[in-house]
Amino acid sequence: MMKKKEFSKKLLLCTSSVFCFNLIAALLFSWCGRDTSIFMYSIPAAGGVWATSVGFYYNKAKTENMIKIKIGFIKSKIEIYENLSPEMKNFIKGDVNFIEDEFNNSQSNDF
Repeated sequence: MMKKKEFSKKLLLCTSSVFCFNLIAALLFSWCGRDTSIFMYSIPAAGGVWATSVGFYYNKAKTENMIKIKIGFIKSKIEIYENLSPEMKNFIKGDVNFIEDEFNNSQSNDF
């Protein structure tokens, strides 16, 4: 069964298609010697929409990856703590907390 495409990928594909079509149409109009003044407005408008959709897609992917990294960190933390003695847990607790704080600070600064 074919997997349904995500909204962000559909948006990126649609805006990319419009932008490319706009550029190709402008080149064809120019080559045929027709009036190209409309493209002075349509190319920057389509490019701005396309750039916004690219930013949206990358921001969404970044957020998803940060969540996956956080889950992986928590799983690793649990595995480490399960196999250690209480003395060792206390010994590395500060380092693990420092890593977690740095991750949370970098995550909050990005949004």
